[in-house]
Amino acid sequence: MVNFSTAFHRLARHSLQPNARAPLLKDPRFALLVAALAESMIPSSVSETGEPRRVQFKSRELSNTAWGLAKLRVVPPASALPLQTSEADTAKAMADIALEIRKLILESAKARQTNKDVQDSSSTPWVPLVSKLSGMILDYVRFQAPRTITSQAPGENSQNGFQQQEVANLLWAWATSGRGEEAVFGELIALLIENQKKQHEITGEGLTPQEWSNSIWATATAGIYCNHDKLLEFVATSLEEDRDFVARFKPQEISNTLWGVATLLSKKQGALTDSEQSAALRIERVLAKAVVERSLADFKTQEVTNMIWSLATLGFGLEPSEEQEMNNYVVLISDDLKGDQALLKLTIDALIARSLEILPLAKPQELNNVAWSLARLVDVERKSADVDKVLWTVGKELSDPRKIVAPQDIGTTLWSFATLSFIDTRIYRAVASRLVQLNAEKCKPQELSNTLWAVATAEMEVFEDRDAFDTTILHGSRLPEVNDPIVKCFGIAALELMRRPEQFKTQEIKDTLWSFSKVGIRHPRLFQSVAEHLVGATEGATSARGLHDFSPQGIGNLAWAFARQAQMCEDAALRLKGSSVIANTNGRLAVYTTSYFDVGENLLQRLFLSIAETGINAHKGLSILKPQDLSNTAWTFAILGLRHEAFAQAAIQQLKARLDACLRGQVSSWSRFKGQEIANLLWALATLNVPVGDLVDTVSAYIETMVGANDTPAKAAVVATHFKRQELANIAWSCAVFGTFSKSLMLILYSGLLGRGSDRDPQRMNEIYGDGGLQSQEVMTLIYVQLALAQKGFAGDDLSLPPDFPGEWQNGSEGFGRTETDKSMDLSLTTSSLQQIVSDAFNRIGFDHCQEHVISMKDLSEEYGISLLEKQSEVLSIDIANVKARIAIEVDGPAHYVCQIDQGLEEDGYAKLSRGKLEYQFRWNGKIQRVNGPTALKHRLLEALGWKVISIPFWEWSGLDGDMGAEDDYCRRLLESHL
Repeated sequence: MVNFSTAFHRLARHSLQPNARAPLLKDPRFALLVAALAESMIPSSVSETGEPRRVQFKSRELSNTAWGLAKLRVVPPASALPLQTSEADTAKAMADIALEIRKLILESAKARQTNKDVQDSSSTPWVPLVSKLSGMILDYVRFQAPRTITSQAPGENSQNGFQQQEVANLLWAWATSGRGEEAVFGELIALLIENQKKQHEITGEGLTPQEWSNSIWATATAGIYCNHDKLLEFVATSLEEDRDFVARFKPQEISNTLWGVATLLSKKQGALTDSEQSAALRIERVLAKAVVERSLADFKTQEVTNMIWSLATLGFGLEPSEEQEMNNYVVLISDDLKGDQALLKLTIDALIARSLEILPLAKPQELNNVAWSLARLVDVERKSADVDKVLWTVGKELSDPRKIVAPQDIGTTLWSFATLSFIDTRIYRAVASRLVQLNAEKCKPQELSNTLWAVATAEMEVFEDRDAFDTTILHGSRLPEVNDPIVKCFGIAALELMRRPEQFKTQEIKDTLWSFSKVGIRHPRLFQSVAEHLVGATEGATSARGLHDFSPQGIGNLAWAFARQAQMCEDAALRLKGSSVIANTNGRLAVYTTSYFDVGENLLQRLFLSIAETGINAHKGLSILKPQDLSNTAWTFAILGLRHEAFAQAAIQQLKARLDACLRGQVSSWSRFKGQEIANLLWALATLNVPVGDLVDTVSAYIETMVGANDTPAKAAVVATHFKRQELANIAWSCAVFGTFSKSLMLILYSGLLGRGSDRDPQRMNEIYGDGGLQSQEVMTLIYVQLALAQKGFAGDDLSLPPDFPGEWQNGSEGFGRTETDKSMDLSLTTSSLQQIVSDAFNRIGFDHCQEHVISMKDLSEEYGISLLEKQSEVLSIDIANVKARIAIEVDGPAHYVCQIDQGLEEDGYAKLSRGKLEYQFRWNGKIQRVNGPTALKHRLLEALGWKVISIPFWEWSGLDGDMGAEDDYCRRLLESHL
């Protein structure tokens, strides 16, 4: 049936012309041609033996017909029309559909004669049937192929048997149409290999690249895993043994082969076999060398981008890593890694050089593929200037409004930029603006989260627009209009996450929230919505998603994002000045208040209770958390004032066990803690006022080993390679809170903070750290630590402050006076309304006192013998003090406590307007409240200075309901019980 195959072959080529395909598919003559083809293929009758008699199609005619239908893109995929399983049923259905098509065309012709104006879609009702019939024809060819195929050498009864090119065309047609069937595919692949071997034995002829590249491409496109390994092995061996075969590969054939191998193996379920690994590696090597050795002037954009994409997808020349395993990336295991890495560099350099010439002609997906591939293959520390040129070109082209981009192009490209540390504000904003123009509802969660992650990682600056979503701090009428495309992207992602959270994977949720907090955009509604999705809007909600699917890093990032949102309230208040509707906008109380307004007190505590329980249960007692994840997660609990005893003790056990392991020589990424990670974890435990046992001794031994101070005192320059001054100060402060000091550790900390010997010079220390001196909170920390050391009897020449401290040690850009407050210590030298009411009650019962008594640096120097400059700068303040009797009464508000969330949860407090400002009312009763570390240390220091400290928890006073008689009685009982 040469006429049929020739007709479809020519029509397929004609359809490639502009605007030619649609009219062709609607043409009734095309429909009649498809119907006639089907009728000629099916049996007219059945013999007694059951063998059908049909018009005989030769192998080339079947192959060309199938190729033509696939090329016309008229065949529905198996997802729309299931693969046919019965030859007889398929033949009958084909006959019925062909007849129906003829009837519809006849009826349509009659209708047009009656009404010549009929032009709508109803005038071509046969089109869906033509598509369905085309699919059945391809399936029918699949039934015939096994009977027609015979294993043969050239010249051996080859009149009707499929030849190599014809088999390859069939595979291509089924794959292109989405109608590949595994058994037949596998059978044809085996035949293809067997016939090629016979042909080579008889004629000595080499392989034809197109046949094999198309076969690999088709197998990959169809997702067939039957004899695919034999196909790859045969091609790999042929490439290695026949250099002429390699030389005959055209650019498209190299591209299709590499693309097919990468697609086939990257989509395979389960681990790759040794045979698959080996074959793929050999194919990649041979074809990569071919790319390096030849001119790439005739390589088109798709060919270049497919090649680099295939290298990246299979991880050619890369070492296996935990990150690649976590992302389910394939990495070919090499037996010559250095050689492959050298080859990879040459190949990448060649492809990059060609890319710079042709990228303006590339499609958006090709641009996206180049960026992603470079992000996976190129070491950011060693990237060449040409890599940045390619990325800049990719960004420029994706910014072109004439190019039609998909959300994936934007998200993946920006992700690649950030991964490779390519930072160009104009390019980022221009590419991000393309996302704004798209239909957000059609964006996949990963595309949205990747976009946000990239912007945050690149630390793109956002301006006034950032406050557009802060419905806690700003009144709705004062929310700014969003103009910045980056902020618009954040807004779009937030709306979609709130609208369809169940579609977001855990990594996409945590990346989205992390990005908001990293870039500095507060969004209370989003964070509340996500918290409700994760743990339920109410306690015991059965629809809650839970946190069991979050990775350890995901849990850490999630917790960090929530804590950072609350922390940002102070910056927002400073930026908005009088526009803030929150009464408390700085210090620990502001963090508590803002987090409760943002999320809700009970909901936030339930979320962090779930975070702690997930770490303990799902993450094996925190044992699978990396040091950074362990440190970051603990830090978030401290910032929000949420203590979970089991979590804290598990963190202590993990830190101690891992440091001990490291000290025994078992050094790994699991046991090795950086200076910042140790400092943050200790600071968190101290802030939460958690007893740590002998942990300080273990930390001391580890840090001694870290800085090489086992035998000789560590020099400041060595300490500075591991710690920043703030980290050293935090460790020292933590030891003071714990009430446990190791002299060897303190010597290291003092050496790092103040120097030792000739290094004990403020200018020298500034040079070592490259900063302007100690920050005010570091100065305050050292004074507190010095007091604590004196209390423990540790103070001496080696552990003392310089005689002129703080003097020139203080950062010159900062003042050190009455207005300074230390966030870690939570000093406040203002009189609260509650404090004034309490003072009035003590006045009524005749207790002599003053408010806000200050112990200054001068007082410590003159009265307590601490070596400090005799300045009036405040160090300690007492709310209500009888100076003569040294009685200190501390009126402790919410900022002096943490909530022990594993012993119950608080009901939500409520908000009230106070002089036009929102003020959160804490419904605490002391059942789950514990004094925090800063407050405990302050009380202990005052006691060491000879003061009797009496604490008044705010909830006890609030419970008196303003009854003056009850207040007076309370004050009397308080004094009697403590004095």
